[in-house]
Amino acid sequence: MRRWPWLLIAAAVVVVVVSSRPLLGSADWAGLGQWVGGVGAFAAVVAALWLAGAESRHERAREAERSRIQAYYVKADWETGREQGQLPPISVRHAGAEPMVNVRVVAVHTNRPPSRPPLKVVANTDCPVLLPGEPWHVEWRLARVDLGDAIVALYCASTSKIEIAYEDLAGGRWKRIGSAPPEPDLSPR
Repeated sequence: MRRWPWLLIAAAVVVVVVSSRPLLGSADWAGLGQWVGGVGAFAAVVAALWLAGAESRHERAREAERSRIQAYYVKADWETGREQGQLPPISVRHAGAEPMVNVRVVAVHTNRPPSRPPLKVVANTDCPVLLPGEPWHVEWRLARVDLGDAIVALYCASTSKIEIAYEDLAGGRWKRIGSAPPEPDLSPR
């Protein structure tokens, strides 16, 4: 048990009594108990508010952790069985307990040099609600038609990483690249 709160209270009482003695005459000591009781009630209110604030901070932290864990359950992979010369379809799956909303495929990160940006893609549609256990199959194309990008997309798709962006029901925005952990999405909507 920590003793510093009790020592702090005892020191505060001694300071109050000693500092108020010169202010009060011998006839005024009758109201000292009420005055000290009022100070104690004020201190109790401050302590109660501090405890309530601490509990709400802990609750917000637990909720944020729960949302972060739910974000780990959304993953995008390449589908197999495509025809020669076609871009492989993407399958987005969610194995969590709560639906995710506004799911979209953003880009394909290839094994190109870091100076080259990822391939921006245009999906056939966004997924307004991705329910747990239900896959979302995405047909996509490159946002910018470039022969080099098209060749990379056709022949290196299986080793490329898919970037997806999505939101949880609490309003948290997430992005995930390949199998890396999800990160908060700080980009403008």
